[in-house]
Amino acid sequence: MLFFCIVSTYAQSSLTDEETETIEEITGNSANVQAFRGIALGMSLEQVKDILINDPYFNYHGDPDTYILPAKEQSLLECTGNSYIKRAYFQFHDNKLYIMIVELNQDKIDFYTLFNTLTKKYGKYSSFSPGVVMWLINDITLVLEHPVSVKYIDRGVFNSLKEQGRLEKSSEILGLEQFLEQF
Repeated sequence: MLFFCIVSTYAQSSLTDEETETIEEITGNSANVQAFRGIALGMSLEQVKDILINDPYFNYHGDPDTYILPAKEQSLLECTGNSYIKRAYFQFHDNKLYIMIVELNQDKIDFYTLFNTLTKKYGKYSSFSPGVVMWLINDITLVLEHPVSVKYIDRGVFNSLKEQGRLEKSSEILGLEQFLEQF
């Protein structure tokens, strides 16, 4: 075991920064809060599909798992998983991933174990309530929910869409008020 650790440490130290980044991106072993198994917020739908189709933890089989949402600039990719992953959802706006939800298999991993892992990796949480722990890191919201799911959210895109929804709602209300004045 000691030999393996020494060899592993030596091998890692002999890698270039670019090679280390590539390995971390593929394995998901980095402190990059916006990525999971090489899938990162901001990627295009095609980039995510390419990664999913080759990742043994996901059962992605192509376009039947992709849905266009009512808002024309949004789409959702959904697939089941293997082993630790039960199901995953990838939501896109203007062909860029802005929400990633990974539901984990509670028979193989529990909330507390994942909570400890995320705390070690990303530090103290920003908010905590029964069943929901949230980290606010840069422009990313990372949410751990009970029983065992993790959400990655690009706050910039999410807040922009939320604000657009408010604007649409306020103009809809104004339209109703103007309509009612006609009676």
